[in-house]
Amino acid sequence: MDAAYIKPKVNLLENIRGDFMGGIAAMLVSLPSTIAYGLMSFAPLIAYNATYASMAAIGAIIGTVAFSIISPLFGGTKGLVSSPSAAAAAVLSVFVAELAKKGTIPIDVIPVYVTLLTLFAGLMQIVIGNFGGGKFIKYIPFPVISGYLSGVSVLIIMGQLPKLLGLPKDIKLSAGILQFNIWNWQYICIGVVSMVSMYLSIKYIKKIPSAIIALSAGITTYWLIALFNPALAHIQNNHLIIGELSSSTSDIFGNIYHRWSLFSQINLDSLIVILVPGITLSLLLSINSLNTCIVLDAKTHTNHNPKKELIVQGIGNIS
Repeated sequence: MDAAYIKPKVNLLENIRGDFMGGIAAMLVSLPSTIAYGLMSFAPLIAYNATYASMAAIGAIIGTVAFSIISPLFGGTKGLVSSPSAAAAAVLSVFVAELAKKGTIPIDVIPVYVTLLTLFAGLMQIVIGNFGGGKFIKYIPFPVISGYLSGVSVLIIMGQLPKLLGLPKDIKLSAGILQFNIWNWQYICIGVVSMVSMYLSIKYIKKIPSAIIALSAGITTYWLIALFNPALAHIQNNHLIIGELSSSTSDIFGNIYHRWSLFSQINLDSLIVILVPGITLSLLLSINSLNTCIVLDAKTHTNHNPKKELIVQGIGNIS
């Protein structure tokens, strides 16, 4: 007798409860990563002006909310939750760093180019999906994907090491990593506790997402250190925290309007800079999405629609 998958009976109440609990878990996992990837993307600008930290955090949260609402409305893969991508954040961070280094584009206008880059990447995903690109992406060799994602991981590590060690902003990583006397033990302690907590929770705690445990452990460590260093309990002149975020709706929409007003400063000749990063970003996001869909298919005994999924993800990125 052959084994067969028997579809269980649908229980509306259980489905609603499951969706609610799943949504809460997804939110708790994606919230810290959303803020972290937003800060990672704009890290080169934050080095110039710390106010970009709050802008990056708020923008990442708003973008994730919009993405998470719009994608399901257009009929994405069932059970798939859209969330920020570390690999995409690394690509954006490199893009921002290159623009800031060249100096041909004003620092204040660079976020507009980031917006155009994501719009272009979303459009490319829609194009790839419409022309059946989802069927060909699955034939990309695993060493290519592994090598690319490993390279992205190296970029993420290189970008986060200065923050983990608490290096001053004017010290390059190549120089600061050898100067043990300028390392900040508070930064290192909080970071190491967070990493160890995530590693151990993956192995021994299955019911609670590791990101939540790591975040809780890191925050607890911070406040334990604050008991011995009261200055950490205050926002002013505290370099270990993001800082105040705009809390009023008028501030948020005011910043959005200000960014849109900067589109008039876009140099059409310089838009060529988003071409290669945009194609790279669209392919990377498409590969990540389809790989996740394949894993989900194996778990739920379903078959996703690659064309539809890429189009939905593209619409979400445009939003």
